Amino acid sequence: MNERLQILKMLQEGKITVDEASALIEALDETERAEAEGQARSESASAQAGQTAQTGRPSDSASAGGSGWRDAAEDFGESVAAEVRQATRRAGREARRAAETARRELRRTLREVDIGSEVDEAIREGLEGAMTGVRAGLEGARVGIRAGLEGLRHAFDGGWWEDGSFWDGFAKVDGHFHRARQTATDNLEIEVAGQTVLTVTDATGDIEVVAGTDSHVRIEAVKRAYAADRDSAQRRLDDLTVTADAQGDKIVVKVEDQTVAGRGPAGGGRASVDLQIVAPPNVELIIESTHGDITVGGAFRGLTVTTTNGDVEAKRVEETIKIKAVSGDIEVETGALRRAELSSLHGDIVAAFAPQAGGLYELKTSHGDVDVKLPASAPCSIDAETSAGDLTCSLPGAVQTKTRHSLKATVAGGGPTVTARTASGDVTIRSNA
Repeated sequence: MNERLQILKMLQEGKITVDEASALIEALDETERAEAEGQARSESASAQAGQTAQTGRPSDSASAGGSGWRDAAEDFGESVAAEVRQATRRAGREARRAAETARRELRRTLREVDIGSEVDEAIREGLEGAMTGVRAGLEGARVGIRAGLEGLRHAFDGGWWEDGSFWDGFAKVDGHFHRARQTATDNLEIEVAGQTVLTVTDATGDIEVVAGTDSHVRIEAVKRAYAADRDSAQRRLDDLTVTADAQGDKIVVKVEDQTVAGRGPAGGGRASVDLQIVAPPNVELIIESTHGDITVGGAFRGLTVTTTNGDVEAKRVEETIKIKAVSGDIEVETGALRRAELSSLHGDIVAAFAPQAGGLYELKTSHGDVDVKLPASAPCSIDAETSAGDLTCSLPGAVQTKTRHSLKATVAGGGPTVTARTASGDVTIRSNA
């Protein structure tokens, strides 16, 4: 039976009120809208990818010849790729949350009314099917976008970038796409002589830090600048400097942008610096970033991250992890930790670790899900709460108090408290086995 007919039947039989029926229909509309948008993105991206792959050029490219446009083509491709990655993350996150909100609203209403097992099960099956469609649509969109970018890369290789007239409209689009690009790579190396902390400040791009095998810090800094012409792009590039210095007990890696600081030449343009860092595992990492994804892998003695816009992933870090993000997902996977403080204003938090006696563990987000994975045998206490979402705990233990949106429990006899909070999202506590 159609879900809307089921809702109307329930209303007719007096099992739900008019307001409850309206809420159910709105929830179904939201789910179907998210599914349709995901499917539309998938079909559009796949069609564009197929056309580019077959012809080696976009359908509206002109035929007039030209030269010297490779930088513009690569600039455009890299800008598109970066914008697509960010837009895909945002769209996926928003679609997922919209669908989850609809699901939670429907579940809430179903819990509050007695509708009979047959109708209840039919609605739940229909909802789960819709959610599966939403997830499939988002995945199809991601596949299509990846295929489109690959087709664009092949088109660059095919030489249509030499057709200068195609780029006439791309000098500046929304202040992001520019004709000229300049790049440079700086390689720095400094020996760690007793310093215990590695600090990265004012970062403006992606950062990857891995553990090395000796006492040296090695940095590869890829600088990129974009502007309306090559000379302006070069001046913008010259404004970027990366330094690595020993300052007391710290090794300080600093990215400085003279233009942003107000000391560089005018002329606009965009710039970024991606950092790949190899560092000794016995140091503590402190990273400050304005935008860009951050990836850390290695048995470092601790990690502190402050970022405005970007995802953070940390694996195998020991002792202490503190991550504060304004907009971005946080993922932590490690063993024993004495302290874990993870917070995001807009983003999901996924954390797998083993709490230790006397430790402090707080995982909080305002808009996103919190997924905590703990050893089933690790003594700890659970304090979980969501203002608008589902709460699930599959760890074996003694439940002290439990409501629809909050839970307090002990695992393996109790121990340090693991706090999980979200204002809008689900909280899941489970075993990491």
